[in-house]
Amino acid sequence: YSFSYPHGIRVDKNDDIWVSDKVSNQVTEFSKDGTFIAVYGRRAESGDENGTHPINDLVGYTPPNDSEFRGPADTAWDSEGNLYVDDGYGNNRIAVFNKRGEWVRSFGLRGRGKDEFQNPHNIVIDNQDRLWVADRGNNRIMLYDHNFNFLQTYKLSNISYSRDIQSWG
Repeated sequence: YSFSYPHGIRVDKNDDIWVSDKVSNQVTEFSKDGTFIAVYGRRAESGDENGTHPINDLVGYTPPNDSEFRGPADTAWDSEGNLYVDDGYGNNRIAVFNKRGEWVRSFGLRGRGKDEFQNPHNIVIDNQDRLWVADRGNNRIMLYDHNFNFLQTYKLSNISYSRDIQSWG
């Protein structure tokens, strides 16, 4: 397997390795020994219009297609083993797949509201199954419960930090 622009990497509870590839619009799963397991999304093929897949056009807006990404950036898992994909560069959403790899739902649109994002860039699910979204373009962290109900916004412009801090531990 090859990558176009590997952007994010995570290791799940089974020590499988997940790579988010921003340009090929795929999330690929490998075992800890490097064996290919699965791929989510799809790479452009020669039969696509002009040799590129329409979802690669990050300049214009096209509505999201359930199982296709436009610049995935990150992955996370809830306590039930569902996969969350931060499909942030073009679709500005979070996509969810069940542990069998089947599409479940997506959440988010482009914008500045409480259920909207401008390039959600990283995601984490905590031990309460709450979803934390780093909404880079809106300069904020968004917090949602496991049903995507909005809980809180942390505006990054209100957070001060020191360059001397090495960890939050």
